[in-house]
Amino acid sequence: MDNKYKINLLEQLIPKLETLVFRIGVQYPQKKVVSFFAPNDSIKALDIGISESRVLECIRSNQPINAVNISQKVLITKSGISKIMLRLKKKGLINTVHPENNRKEIWYTLTDKGHQVAQMHLEVYRGLYDKYFKLLESYSEEELICISRFVNDLITMQ
Repeated sequence: MDNKYKINLLEQLIPKLETLVFRIGVQYPQKKVVSFFAPNDSIKALDIGISESRVLECIRSNQPINAVNISQKVLITKSGISKIMLRLKKKGLINTVHPENNRKEIWYTLTDKGHQVAQMHLEVYRGLYDKYFKLLESYSEEELICISRFVNDLITMQ
């Protein structure tokens, strides 16, 4: 197998590991992230959790987007997304927009403060991605295939 194949395996495995970590409830130290990267005290005080930061990042990269699509992309239930959206709205991080032809549907976009918080999350994510990549790079292609299969099994386990 060539190096491109191994890199492809690594790039596919890292998001699966993140999903697994999220599902078993392990969180990276979000308050630490806010403390180190927040440009001002008002953002430090927001107390953003991992689910909220994942939703903000999803909105940032897909806006405008509705709750159903957010739910599918971040693998959080629709009711969970509804609760997160209420918290994000209360914190002044998101705007709600109604499409012209459908007043029932709600689309979400980020406020300026929401963009700042999403950017902080993106910087942390990139750091974690690099750490995962460096760790997994030491494994052979065969080992990565086995790890990937195991992680897939854990994610889909009922």
